[in-house]
Amino acid sequence: MSAKEYNLWISENYDYRFGKDKPISLSNATTFDGQFINGEDFISSSRCAKCHTDTHPPWRESAHSNAFREPFYQKNVDDLIKQRNIAFTRHCESCHNRAALFSGALTDKPQFKNRPCDEEGVSCIACHSIESVNGRGVGGYLKNYYRQILAIYAEDVGSHYNLMIIFQKLGMREEARKEAAIFKDSKDDAQVTSLASNFLQANWSIGNESLPFHTHDLTPFQPNLQREEYLALLQ
Repeated sequence: MSAKEYNLWISENYDYRFGKDKPISLSNATTFDGQFINGEDFISSSRCAKCHTDTHPPWRESAHSNAFREPFYQKNVDDLIKQRNIAFTRHCESCHNRAALFSGALTDKPQFKNRPCDEEGVSCIACHSIESVNGRGVGGYLKNYYRQILAIYAEDVGSHYNLMIIFQKLGMREEARKEAAIFKDSKDDAQVTSLASNFLQANWSIGNESLPFHTHDLTPFQPNLQREEYLALLQ
């Protein structure tokens, strides 16, 4: 399912009581494009544990890991839902359960019931995918998909390749050269994987190299999207 398809699917039953242009309000948090993020894109911390063997155990026992499951917090959330509505918990979950917030689960009739994110609270990806912080109240941060992947796996060839393409389209030559150098060094390494491949194939308009069958546009820096759309991917 592409990002556009996912957002249309979530929108079918989502409660936009705080404004169609502010799907994540009451939180100050947002995503790089202002849209929802597929819950499957929130990589489980158990995957991080395969490499970060010394970090995962203390996190699992930490307040971060139990941020959503903690009994007193659960009581507060339950009371808020009963007295107001689950939509009002978006203010709380911008810290306590970010995957639920950004995936569009915090509504009366969500499109899905399975929420593995509840068991992880503030997971590894919840913090390491933050692109910027503005300090404006609760949840004053911004998420970026490619930075989210590279925070977990710095050698992800798919992310470096498509960041290279985006920088090229924007005429940011120096940044494009840096990403191209990393991609060139990694692309033939059999041990290097591409976590971004599914996202890239679903959103091929960013750069179609990840598609099994594609054509090459030989015009230098020919945009597929509008400049504003490329900029939104980097903010």
